[in-house]
Parts: sequence; structure tokens; C-alpha cells
Amino acid sequence: MYVQTDLGDIIRIYNESFKNLRSCWANPMTLEWFMSRFGGSLKAKTGTAFIAEHENQPVGYVLVTTQNRPEVGLVAYISGVCVVPSYQRRGIGSKLVEKAMDWAKGEGAVLVENDDEIIENPVAVSFFEKLGFEIFHRGVCMSKNLTLPERFNAPNTHEVRELQVEDVDGVLRVRKEAFKEFGPWYSITNEEEFKDRMRSRIGRNDVEVFVAIKNGRPVGYVYCQIRESNRACGDIRNISVLPDDRRMGIGSDLMTRAFDFLRKNGVQIVQTVTETAEGFYEKMGFGVDARFVRVRRWLPR
Repeated sequence: MYVQTDLGDIIRIYNESFKNLRSCWANPMTLEWFMSRFGGSLKAKTGTAFIAEHENQPVGYVLVTTQNRPEVGLVAYISGVCVVPSYQRRGIGSKLVEKAMDWAKGEGAVLVENDDEIIENPVAVSFFEKLGFEIFHRGVCMSKNLTLPERFNAPNTHEVRELQVEDVDGVLRVRKEAFKEFGPWYSITNEEEFKDRMRSRIGRNDVEVFVAIKNGRPVGYVYCQIRESNRACGDIRNISVLPDDRRMGIGSDLMTRAFDFLRKNGVQIVQTVTETAEGFYEKMGFGVDARFVRVRRWLPR
């Protein structure tokens, strides 16, 4: 099981395995990125890692974290399974995932999902299917070059402003209603934590949340961020609009404000990951970089 001294080996194994390959994680991985992504879970012991060794040399790892999901129960996320190329196809990856599932079951998890998107290819999908997983969602990694002329004209007919403290409850409502149709896998796990995270983004230089207002209430929002490791790159983390207010240009107005913020701060490439809105992002000028799948396996009780 993971100990802090394994961090260097985890990063080395990842970088050896994904050199010159597509990845939805930072590539190459840095210690700072890893701790930002997984440090909280490891410190709180809601996650761990298992290391595979050959002759006392670490050659693979799997990361697993847990989270309580409303209407589902405790869900375990395989947040990384990686084996250095020279040791692949020896069953090491399967043993790592089985170890992670055993740990998850011991923690009381009812379901295991992959949390890092699998770039869709027959080998990766087959690996998980042989372990009893099933595909339950498909999505895309997309990007847009902000230095190119815009190909769309936003209507700019809706009030859009920077997030204010008094908007937080309304933004929570938007997030819950906008994703309700996609089932419990998109539900908010902790409403107070969501609101705390939103408040923490107010007034920052690297993050901005823009809110669309209608009749004095939030009806949509977009959350964008500049990457700490490379300020020429940014991300659209989430965009949500209430179902009854869609197809009115609100999403386009929100994205326009996000693009303006990113450009003013020197961002040249903006990226996003979506399982539900590929057509909308294409309209906004994004292109598909890679397609991925998400898989899951229910655990016996």
C-alpha cells in the first residue's frame, strides 16, 4: 500500500509509460500536479495507491479514491493504473486493479469506476472488460485555439457577471437541475463543499466563474481556469444552464466571457472534457482531440 516515499516512483512510472502518448492527465506529470489532484484524498485516507514491484524495483501502480454519491452509495474510483512498457502484458495491471477492488470492497464501496478517462482503443477497453467492467459513458477531450479568429457570434443579450457571494445558492441550484437528467453519477456529493469551493474562487487571478442572470436569479454559469504549470493553457471546467433556459444563447454568452478572460491573461489554448455537450463545444469552435470511455463494475455485497 502507498507510503509517501512512493511518490517519486509513481511519477516516474507514469512518465515512462505515457511518453509520447495521449493522456487526459498532465503529460509529463509533475509532483505539484499529482499532489494537487490526489494529495487531499491520500492525506484524508479516502484514497490510496498500490505499487507493483519486480526484484524490489517499482514497475507499476494503481490509484484508488472513494467518494459517497447520493442515490448510489460509496463509489471507488480507479484514478490511474499504469505499468512501465517493458513489464506490460504480464498480468501486473490486472493484479493491481484486483487489489484496488479488494481495498474498495473493504471500505464499503458498492461500485468501482474509472476516474481517469480511458482514451478509447480496443486494448484499453478489453483490459477492463476482462476484469468484469462495462462501458457506461463515452466522451471527448476537446480544445480550442484562442489566437484564431472566432467563427461564431455570441448574441450578448443576457446579463453575465462575475460570481458574487449572493449568487452561490443559485449556482448550486443550476448545477443540480442542469445535470439531473443524467442521473446520480453527475449529482453533487456534498452541497456545502460545492458552495465553499465556489466562494473560494471569487477574487482569484487564475480562476473565474461567470454567472448568467435572469429576473435577478442565476440561470447558468461557466467555470474557467488558467493552468498553474503552463499559463498559455486554460480549461473550461464546467458550464451549466437550467433546462428551461437553454437554446436562448445563454451558453454562448457565458463562453464568450470565459474566452475573453482567458485571452486577456495570455491563454492561447483552452481545453475541456465532456460527456454530454460535444455538439455545443463544436459550435463554440472546439475540436476533438481524443475520445474516451468510462467503465464501471458493481461490487458484490
